[in-house]
Amino acid sequence: MTAARPATPLERAIARAQQGSVSPATLLWTLSASEIILLGTTAPSAGALPAAPFLLEDGTKTLLALFTHEERALPFREAHPAAAPVLGMTVLTRLPEGLGIIVNPGSRLGCEIPAASISEFVGELMGTVIDESS
Repeated sequence: MTAARPATPLERAIARAQQGSVSPATLLWTLSASEIILLGTTAPSAGALPAAPFLLEDGTKTLLALFTHEERALPFREAHPAAAPVLGMTVLTRLPEGLGIIVNPGSRLGCEIPAASISEFVGELMGTVIDESS
């Protein structure tokens, strides 16, 4: 029998967002500050993202699959054997226009974030100017 691992901060934020006690903006900030696992078919070179990442399509939209922990990615590793730990901010700022994300597909501690929400978040984030002269 294996001991349960502690939930990651992102998993806690997802659970609280599902309960309505964390806003979508807070969830996106938590995702951006978290290390996530990105799967692909070939191992990326150091510091790079996988060239063929794990995408899910449902006919109307395409979503990039992300995982909060390697354990959550296990059911998908046969088809997508390469795993790269990546900072969420890196993924969000490099995401192509129109591509949403799904975190922990198939898990109760999962969520879907539409492309429009990500674009808005990244736009606000990149447009923020910090004035240190005051």
